Amino acid sequence: MKSKQVLFIFLVSVLFLLKVSDASASPQGLLIVTTFPNVADEIKQIACEGDVVISIAPYGVDPHSYQLTPENIELLSKADVIISTAHAPFEISIGEMVRNKELKGALIEIPKLEEIKILINPSTGKPNYHMPIYDPHNYKAFIKRVANTLATLNPKCYQTYMEKAEKILQEVRGITSNASFTNLVAVADSPPTQYAVAWLGIKIKYLLIKEHGVSATPSDLLKIEEAISKGEVKLAVILSPTSQAVSKKLEALAKKYGIPILYVPAPFSRGTIPEKLKVIIAQLKKIQFQTPSRTQRQVVNTLASANLAFQASLLTFTLYLMLISLKFVRKTRSPLLTKLERLVMSALLVESALLAYFTNTTWFLVMASAAVAYGALSAVIAARRLFFLAGASAHSALLAAVIAIPLTETLGLGSQQLWSIIVGILLTYTVGYMINRGIKSDIATAVFVSATASISVLAIYYVLTNYSLESVIWAIIVGYPLLA
Repeated sequence: MKSKQVLFIFLVSVLFLLKVSDASASPQGLLIVTTFPNVADEIKQIACEGDVVISIAPYGVDPHSYQLTPENIELLSKADVIISTAHAPFEISIGEMVRNKELKGALIEIPKLEEIKILINPSTGKPNYHMPIYDPHNYKAFIKRVANTLATLNPKCYQTYMEKAEKILQEVRGITSNASFTNLVAVADSPPTQYAVAWLGIKIKYLLIKEHGVSATPSDLLKIEEAISKGEVKLAVILSPTSQAVSKKLEALAKKYGIPILYVPAPFSRGTIPEKLKVIIAQLKKIQFQTPSRTQRQVVNTLASANLAFQASLLTFTLYLMLISLKFVRKTRSPLLTKLERLVMSALLVESALLAYFTNTTWFLVMASAAVAYGALSAVIAARRLFFLAGASAHSALLAAVIAIPLTETLGLGSQQLWSIIVGILLTYTVGYMINRGIKSDIATAVFVSATASISVLAIYYVLTNYSLESVIWAIIVGYPLLA
């Protein structure tokens, strides 16, 4: 009986050992530990059967204030792969433990990957380390690196990792190919938004939260509001959900001045980066559909300006007609007529000022300055009987301004304004020199006008095709009627 019991125990022990042996010989998955849960969501897309993906920090915690627990450290000690954004204080501690060989897992620190492009925070001028994989190009580099690392550590799942990674990459390529480049200047509530929108051509110029714990000052807020009110900022970018007070402040500013709002899913919220990018693009398409294009705005503004110009011209013509009539009947020397004349002249000045305010103040000032300059020049020409200057000076102005551009760029000396003055004086001097040599003033002026008109066309074409400048045809026509 006793021998049977011994035999039974022996058989059970053998079976147990065989089972343990089989279990140890079976393929084991990888333990992948991420610092944040949203990163864990990304890794689960690639993971092979048997892999375990765990996040240290849970959803809803402030990543900057989270501290490692003993359970976290024990988990990290068992990890085969550790994936970190290398930004929060507890992540820096993990990096130090790995470098001190306190942890054996392979460490992937996202900002330190060679393929990752780090943007500059527009408010601090320092690198922005807030979730760089929100940029789809960085995200693709991250997915490739993770897939290669997992495949190296677990070769039996090589094909699975690569196929799943390629599927994700194809999805991201589809997202980026369907997105449209916007070229907008924006204001955002916090740094993580930068990576979410920069690849779309949205340049974040202002931030209400410059860095964690560093909010914009009252003077910064005034500057931001001024930029929005003047039309410098075309878009507000806000993390969703809008739980922070500054986010609601920006939301209120955007609604006050009528600029569109782009809500960016928070990087630490649930969901993968491709899912969040789709949300952003869908919103952006709606914004672009609702917001008039640049061409449409130009057409509307042109029509409005044309209507205003017509009404102003009609009013100006009426006032001038009244002024001429008063001049004609002023022979009576009536004090009433003198007062009416002054009143009409005052009305013309007020109308000019209002027209400048409602259209383009700069254009008005330029034209007024030109009128004053040529008015003063006319008196000099009449007094000195230099009548050829009346034709030569006006036609040399545009050519001098155009020639000054390549001269300044080539020589690297002086400014365009200085060279314009020098070239303008030399051009005008040539007419005087021809007259001094015995050529009739009418002939010299006619030759000069025709020559400068032709050379101006060639010079404008040369400058516009060889230098990064833009020109409005209407401005050239106003400045030089002969080119019309």
